[in-house]
Amino acid sequence: MSWKIEHPCPQCGAPVEMEETDRIFKCEFCRTRLYISPRESFQFFIAPPRPDLDVFFLPYWRFKGVEFSCDELQVTGKIVDSNILAVKLPHLPPSLGVRPQVLKLRYVAPGVPGRFLRPELPFGTAAGRLSARVEGRLPDIFIGEIKSLIYSPLRVKGEWIYDAILDRPLCPAQDGPCAGLEVDETLQPRDQISFLATLCPRCGFDLEGEKDSLVLLCPNCSTSWQAREGAFESVACDFLAPGAGERPDIYLPFWSILPGVDGLKIESRADLARLANLPRVVPGAWEKEPPRFAVPAFKVNPTLFLRLARMMTFLSKKNDRNVEVRKISQHPVTLPLNEALESLRVFIASIAHPKKSVLPHLSQMSFALKDSRLVYLPFTLRGEEFIQPEIGISIQRAALSWGKLI
Repeated sequence: MSWKIEHPCPQCGAPVEMEETDRIFKCEFCRTRLYISPRESFQFFIAPPRPDLDVFFLPYWRFKGVEFSCDELQVTGKIVDSNILAVKLPHLPPSLGVRPQVLKLRYVAPGVPGRFLRPELPFGTAAGRLSARVEGRLPDIFIGEIKSLIYSPLRVKGEWIYDAILDRPLCPAQDGPCAGLEVDETLQPRDQISFLATLCPRCGFDLEGEKDSLVLLCPNCSTSWQAREGAFESVACDFLAPGAGERPDIYLPFWSILPGVDGLKIESRADLARLANLPRVVPGAWEKEPPRFAVPAFKVNPTLFLRLARMMTFLSKKNDRNVEVRKISQHPVTLPLNEALESLRVFIASIAHPKKSVLPHLSQMSFALKDSRLVYLPFTLRGEEFIQPEIGISIQRAALSWGKLI
């Protein structure tokens, strides 16, 4: 379930309600349209009913995404949606429960009254506590996560620490959260988010994209842009034209990635094919081709994600035909490039054969990005499936809709 965020419009001050996955800020009052870019990860707080109270805010890590587990026989994935206390305080609630689903969150910004406690546990440590560990099993891998910090208000009243929302005692204050924990002063002087005008940096035309898209397209100069460090940067992009007689209904994005792999010998496309033990003769031309991986740039269920990555990596055909951006209806990019790069570890684990020779080295493998492109493929709707006839890929229409809920 997506949480609701409330924030005043930077232009007119009107309250605007969004979902946590939204990246396009739209004000219905003054028609302002801005792109939301976080400084690092998003940081929210739950406002106490009485803002005049002397409160401090307790941090919780929020995680929503796909968790992959690897063993000697298979790779399995599941959806995780949880939050966990980011400080080592056993007497306080370990999670926020359903509270963020019924109360609106707000972005942490300058001027918010209260003291923010610095998280003690890094996100990786906290995320590792979300799943049961099995002795001898490889560490779980998280892909496509929504990672954020959520601050819940507490206050000290007499000898007790109280929940500032329900005004109920939680634990004695003698050894409470204020003792020995550091207040995070970095949250006070500046915003955790920046708002970017959705105008093409090259030609000044309005950028297009759905509210949850991480990449915006310019229909005027056929360029693509993503936010990084408070500014838009260009994304190399190809928009493949359909075959003769085809009328595509939608274009689906895929990350085409050329990585440098450390810890496993993958220097060519042929090496990748041999690793997967493909039931075919490896073409000689593959020995000279670089090992490019193709990963869905959108979220779907874990099994379909790996299937699409495998089919696109090994079965995709070269296509030099391009279509203009203004003529396409595209599915939003919801999986960022860094997450796509991290997913290569899972992909290699899923195709490796035999797995016993690869999985023990999986945690020591690292990937350096050499080159990347965003490739949009045309799909035609037939019944309840989107079909790519030239490559032979089909995707259930419901799978794309369901993926937006991850």
